[in-house]
Amino acid sequence: MQIAVTQENPLSLDEVIDHLQETKKALTEANKVARKLSKTKSELEAQVMERLDSGDDSDKYLAAISESKEPSVEDWDTTLAHVIQIKGWHLLQRRLSTPALREELQLNGDFPGVEMKPVRKLSVKAV
Repeated sequence: MQIAVTQENPLSLDEVIDHLQETKKALTEANKVARKLSKTKSELEAQVMERLDSGDDSDKYLAAISESKEPSVEDWDTTLAHVIQIKGWHLLQRRLSTPALREELQLNGDFPGVEMKPVRKLSVKAV
């Protein structure tokens, strides 16, 4: 749903917020549908993999399972110590946890190398 706002057809703030609320509601509903579809997709993929594992095949489709290994850290202290030892900074993703950093800043006041930048978000509630 897109609203064409022109100089000849300006909308009031209330009308713009009405459209914002309608869009948010439509997005919420679309996300519910997307979550259901994602769950169904995962269930169907699991069924296909089970059937492929049991030797079933298809006359209509060529289906194959690929497998890779992904890291799952079980001991962060040991892992980070090793990363530091080998200077393997490329192994880490460059992102700090925002809530944890806010807490750190409250406790200690500063964190070297980090600048907190403002992020603006809009909150609208009916009156």
